[in-house]
Amino acid sequence: MISVPNIAAEQKGTILFVHGMCHGAWCWNQGFMQEFSNAGYNCHAVDLPLHDKPGKNKAVNSQSIDDYVRFVKKTIDDLDDDIILIGHSMGGFITQKFLEMHACKAAILLASVPYSGILPGSLRYLLKHPDALSNLIAQDIYGPFVKYSEDLYSNATDRNEIEYYKTLMRSESFKALLNMMFKPVKKSNPSNVPLLVTGADADQVITIDEVQKTAVFHNTVPVVFKGFGHNLMLDKGYEEVSDRIISWLEDQ
Repeated sequence: MISVPNIAAEQKGTILFVHGMCHGAWCWNQGFMQEFSNAGYNCHAVDLPLHDKPGKNKAVNSQSIDDYVRFVKKTIDDLDDDIILIGHSMGGFITQKFLEMHACKAAILLASVPYSGILPGSLRYLLKHPDALSNLIAQDIYGPFVKYSEDLYSNATDRNEIEYYKTLMRSESFKALLNMMFKPVKKSNPSNVPLLVTGADADQVITIDEVQKTAVFHNTVPVVFKGFGHNLMLDKGYEEVSDRIISWLEDQ
């Protein structure tokens, strides 16, 4: 876990950041988490189980979405605070699954896998990158994620930064991918936790239509960031994203 304490005069809350596929706690620690620390929040970013080291790791294939949800629940219990959850991509799907059974102070879905799952997105990915099929047959998600990692960013993001982020990427569970394909979110936030759904209009992973349908499922209206790619917390201009979330939190 990476922790960045509140450095503002006022303590506003505690945030737990949950990363997406092939990422880790590192993806929040390139400036995004610090924006929330500056605004008065204690910040913690987790490495999901078996995501603590970069590179390939077949052992991660033992992990399911339910395993990840249990891990997030235990982390929240250990923090012993009224937690705000921010989940990106797969982390957003994990957050939605968490909210089916548990509550928290507030939750933000950042370019999240839609409630209905990732099957359409996976098919789009294979149509765009047909050579990735051999990786999927070998239960290797890491390979294509690294090879085509530029898909995760807008054209404005520095290519040298993207190359650096490649070196930090982790293996991902094939079981978790299958879960996201065939085990959709069935309950829409039964505890009525304040929920912000966001997306990006230059996202090559999650479509705006999917963002809108997730928002409708959760009875809210999405915030769509213009000119951003999928990795909203790393893309150039991420301060616009953090500022919008901080503003939303202050209104809750």
